[in-house]
Amino acid sequence: MTETDERAQLSAKFFDEVMLPLAERVRARRTSFFPLGYEPELETYFVTPQRKVMTPDDFELPAAESSENFMSELAALWAREGHEELAAIGPQLAVLARKLTEQEPAEDEDVSPFMYVMF
Repeated sequence: MTETDERAQLSAKFFDEVMLPLAERVRARRTSFFPLGYEPELETYFVTPQRKVMTPDDFELPAAESSENFMSELAALWAREGHEELAAIGPQLAVLARKLTEQEPAEDEDVSPFMYVMF
């Protein structure tokens, strides 16, 4: 089995065992995680910004430092938004992300056939 096949199987298993059951539970309650269309009760979608001036720290994203940080921040965001079911899958999603980004050690010193060798 190739690395790509293994990653595809891991992703499919996560989808089938975690995402589909979650989607079915949400669908059964007739709710969603975000608006699925126009919301006629809203006069506008505009939200007045809380801060008028940005600082350099506003452009730092600690969540981007690793997949674990990203998943932790994402789960925290989902929890703050009241999506506890999504937040609960954060650890499983972090494991999947870690497995998908793992690199297998090189077996030999051969140059990849996808690389152009200049000399």
